[in-house]
Amino acid sequence: MKKYFITIAMALLLANTQAKVPTLNAKENYLCVSLSGQRDGCRHEISGFDDGESFTVPVYSPRNKYLQVTFYTDIDSLVCKMDDYADFKFNLKIAELKDPNEICVHFTNQLPNKISNVEKIYALSMIWNEVRYNFAFYDELDFDFDSLYRTYIPTVLETGNDIEFYNALERFMATLKDGHTHTVSNYDAYMGRLPLDFKVFQQELYVTGIYKSDGGTIPLGSKVLKINDIPCKQYIEREVLPYIIVKNPYMVENEIAYRICSSKLISDSLSFTVQLPDKQIRTYNKHFYAQLQDEGEHLKSRKTDRWTPMNLSWLKDSIAVLT
Repeated sequence: MKKYFITIAMALLLANTQAKVPTLNAKENYLCVSLSGQRDGCRHEISGFDDGESFTVPVYSPRNKYLQVTFYTDIDSLVCKMDDYADFKFNLKIAELKDPNEICVHFTNQLPNKISNVEKIYALSMIWNEVRYNFAFYDELDFDFDSLYRTYIPTVLETGNDIEFYNALERFMATLKDGHTHTVSNYDAYMGRLPLDFKVFQQELYVTGIYKSDGGTIPLGSKVLKINDIPCKQYIEREVLPYIIVKNPYMVENEIAYRICSSKLISDSLSFTVQLPDKQIRTYNKHFYAQLQDEGEHLKSRKTDRWTPMNLSWLKDSIAVLT
């Protein structure tokens, strides 16, 4: 009798635990993740769920700074609060799918470090082999790709975590300078964003956008003289250019500005020594945020897509003008 009582008690406890798992409803097949509590400007969007699929959403918070995450669908929202980095689970019920999706919010202050040394060598070797036999412009490379491969073997083995490993692969592939041949990682949840935007003018880097939620913003139009106390051009050559996969000068300039803003981990920081518009010299320390909370203020300029260095207009008689 005692055995049956324990079994029933455990079953009731399990049922109560399952009943506490909240459900988020949706008509459309997507889920927005926000660290600011605002629907607009969400951290990232997940879409294309399959029937009954389980999905883990990592939330990296190295300083225990972000205490909650808000999930939005087209018709519903749910707040998940961090509790000593314990995982939080809920069900996502999408109208077009029969079974709900189980979502696990994984709060962590640790960087992923699951890729073994054997897997690192294997991945590097697979990329090297694919490039040798399938890269369209292999015969036009002006360096020995096999020698580069050998030098990168100790490089990938020395990486301290999975993100550092993918960064090494990114540098390796960037040597090809082909915008269609590069590596893509799935570690966006760990990467931060500076509360600044930049633009390269006449080989100088300028501040062209600021986000007021950061406080103590750098004046628009300031010229960057140093980054982390390194002359700006030297910093770009050492820390930015090795990751840029294109060689078109216009695209390179835009990629420089983009990478400086978004290539560091959440809570990392960079110091900027700048020349203000009134010629004063100031130094600012800026942190990388998981999510910016306002649209910011930007210098007014002709709006163009950063990947499109041209404009198309139409004249009479279906004549196109490309400039």
